[in-house]
Amino acid sequence: MNSADEHAKDEAYVALFPGQGSQAIGMGRDFFDGGGVAREVFEEANEIAGKDISKLSFRGPISKLSNTDNLQIAITTVNIAIYEELRAAGRPAPVLTLGHSVGEYSALYVAGVISRSDALRATRERGLLMQREAKLHAGSMYAIKKTPASQIEALIQECGLAGDVIIGNDNGPGQQVVSGSSDGVRTLINRLMNDGVECVKLAVSGAWHSPLMAGAKEDFANCLKDIAFAAPKIPVITNLSADFATDPDRIRTDLIEHLTGKVLWHDSMRRVIGEGHATTIEIGPGRVLTRLAAKIARSESAGLAAVGVESKSDLQQLAANLSEARSEIREAQEARS
Repeated sequence: MNSADEHAKDEAYVALFPGQGSQAIGMGRDFFDGGGVAREVFEEANEIAGKDISKLSFRGPISKLSNTDNLQIAITTVNIAIYEELRAAGRPAPVLTLGHSVGEYSALYVAGVISRSDALRATRERGLLMQREAKLHAGSMYAIKKTPASQIEALIQECGLAGDVIIGNDNGPGQQVVSGSSDGVRTLINRLMNDGVECVKLAVSGAWHSPLMAGAKEDFANCLKDIAFAAPKIPVITNLSADFATDPDRIRTDLIEHLTGKVLWHDSMRRVIGEGHATTIEIGPGRVLTRLAAKIARSESAGLAAVGVESKSDLQQLAANLSEARSEIREAQEARS
């Protein structure tokens, strides 16, 4: 391999975009304060949302920011703003991209499937519709730790909760998220906790990726009819299939079905690893996907350098952080050999 090939390999990365649950007051603030393209993204989002998304992101309160009608466009704004700054700093486009739940819209923008303004419009409308359904149908979500999906699904059947409670997210080894009606989820969680299973309630305002969101599908389909979808210019893996998406019409349809469909994050990341990719950069607030990527890679006995960029200091230290992560992987592989 010549030096140019080595450099290209070192620069290659998979872009991961977080979704709801990664929010924090102040997210994206340092990029906004620096002016430039990040501020342009926030200003565009403010206009599309008809409200001050930047103020909500920077000052909160967290209870208001976490309402999905605010949060979905806010997370998308921050994800895209940071990505634009990363590109402006000279980092090349990713070789592959994917996003967790609403983070998928950031990935579709990066892949060239939808425009930046349409990514913001779609997540604004998605958030409004899902918040509407959450007010009509009380629901909740819990993360279930160290319990196989098959065991959870068997218990759902045993409790007579099929069609009411589902596994909404398969995030990784031993981390499932159940979603459904408040009463149904409470029944399931009580059984699991009685069996000594660790269950953590998620700070969300509804039962996402569950049958309770079915009422939003028709209106969201009408929204997406007005959005132009193109074939991806950069490979993108979607949550609903955990596979590469190539057909624009299928992508549109999958986004609608995903309102009630499972987030296949574990399988999506296994696909990333199976394709031989060695580096992921989480672009957006938090480190949820970075931790999951590292955990999934360990379960697959794969070497994966997983880092994140959520602040200007992260961006400035990205090369050093990647180098450190890769060194740790080499040391671990040498120790096993």
